[in-house]
Amino acid sequence: MSASNCAHIYNLTLKNTPSLDLNWGFSSTVRTEEVWDAFTILSLLEDCERRNAILEVPHTGIQRDRFADAIAARNVRIAHFGQDERSHYCNRCTRFEDPSPDLPNSLMNKVSAVVIDGITIGHPRCVVSDPPCLNALSHQRDRFCSAHQKYERICSIVGCTTPSCMGHRSCAHPLHEAAERRHVERGQAHFQLKHRLQRQGVAHPNDSMHVVSTDDAEPDADDNGDQEFIIDGGQIAPEDTHTPTTDAAPDGAYAPIADAAPEGTHAPTTDAAPEGTHTPTMDAAPEGTHTPTTDAPQKLKAQFGRIPT
Repeated sequence: MSASNCAHIYNLTLKNTPSLDLNWGFSSTVRTEEVWDAFTILSLLEDCERRNAILEVPHTGIQRDRFADAIAARNVRIAHFGQDERSHYCNRCTRFEDPSPDLPNSLMNKVSAVVIDGITIGHPRCVVSDPPCLNALSHQRDRFCSAHQKYERICSIVGCTTPSCMGHRSCAHPLHEAAERRHVERGQAHFQLKHRLQRQGVAHPNDSMHVVSTDDAEPDADDNGDQEFIIDGGQIAPEDTHTPTTDAAPDGAYAPIADAAPEGTHAPTTDAAPEGTHTPTMDAAPEGTHTPTTDAPQKLKAQFGRIPT
């Protein structure tokens, strides 16, 4: 159940109850932001109650920032000590295996069964990954933390240090531009499919509440973290949609990065190759010969989107 649906259901069913005091000076309409605030405050109060502690938050400042320190402190405790259920074990969920008598250095093993719902919910983090940056993002939509904002103006292809073009996340290199185009096209396809399913009633069954909300946590087209692109035969495609260029490629499977080369000639895949000459794609290729890229296609790694934890 999302926060927007909680607010919508309340407003449909409980907003105008007969017991409502008409002299109450505030609106009885519940907003999504208020549901999130209630969830946050209740969770923090219950955490403090279990620890016999007092919840202390500032009385001033932006509402979304008032509980940030308390939430961060709780997350650190959970990361270090876990929840109370962490230390539980019984004969139904845990099995112990005695050391093997044939192996003198063997140890007792413990196997525990854990039931989960199959969904892992994380939060976006700074794209810098070598080493992984643990700084908090200033805004949910940011790619970099405040300490690494300078990289926002650098090409998003991993290993490229060229400044990105104005309004883009890649530099002027044809391959890098093509990779960004494919990233944008895939995001647009995701967006179009989502709205097509909504129009057909697939995304929202009859027994669910169709509420358009931008503040609930849901998968975003820009939340795909690291992406790898296949460079094959002068064309580029995301690795998960790549098909060999020897067969007929499905419509939209590739985005050409250069004009079609004359029949029987090889189109260079780098800017450094002089016009009309061939740049070998493998060190072992004899000079002046063409090595098919279908045998060992090159790859580009990009970080156009945010990286979830």
